[in-house]
This record gives sequence, C-alpha cells and structure tokens, in this order.
Amino acid sequence: MTSRLIFSGVFFLFMIASGIWLSRLGRPLNAALFNVHKIAALIFVVSAVLILIKLFKTADLANPMKTAALLIGLFLLAGFVSGALLSFDKMATAITLTIHKIAPILITLCTAALLYLRSTGK
Repeated sequence: MTSRLIFSGVFFLFMIASGIWLSRLGRPLNAALFNVHKIAALIFVVSAVLILIKLFKTADLANPMKTAALLIGLFLLAGFVSGALLSFDKMATAITLTIHKIAPILITLCTAALLYLRSTGK
C-alpha cells in the first residue's frame, strides 16, 4: 500500500506543478504542457481511486474514515470534471476555475485526515 501511495503522491505533485505552470502561461493553453497535465491528472485519479477501492475492500473503516474516503472521491471527481470543462473556452467560467483550484486542496486535507485516522485507528 505504501508504494501505491507514493506513486499516487508523485503524480499528484506532478499534476499540481504542471497545473500551476500551465495557469501562469495563460491562454491559449500550451498544448504539450496541457497534455502532460491531463495525463498526470488521469494517472493520479485512477491510482487514487484504486487505492480507495482497495481500502474499502480490505479495511474495516470506521465512519470518520469512510467519510474522509468518500470526500476524497467526491473531490477527485470535482477536480477532474472541472478540469475537463476548463479545457473548453466556453465552459471556463469563474466558478469552474474556483472549483478546479480548491479541489486539490480539499483532496490533500481529506487525505491527511484519512491517513491520520488510519494511523491512530480511530
């Protein structure tokens, strides 16, 4: 499980870094960097979902841990969908951009909470 978390974390950081770089370059989006960002995001989301599925199957999660895991899944979906919408000029609204910027922060907070709860057994 640790190697999966590290793998997912590396792609999360790569996704964040490429996203920040992409946003600083502005529109029109740099096609190569945009594709790198999308691929990193896809790999991160798939690996995170696989970790969450395994966690639900193998662990007897207490309610706070289930809640944190479900919130992570929800925020993964929000980040992925908002990113897809941002790739279209007509869908790139202020609310979509805000959701896309906040989702990684919420994913990080919920992941930290889940790891804390799991390590303390609460």
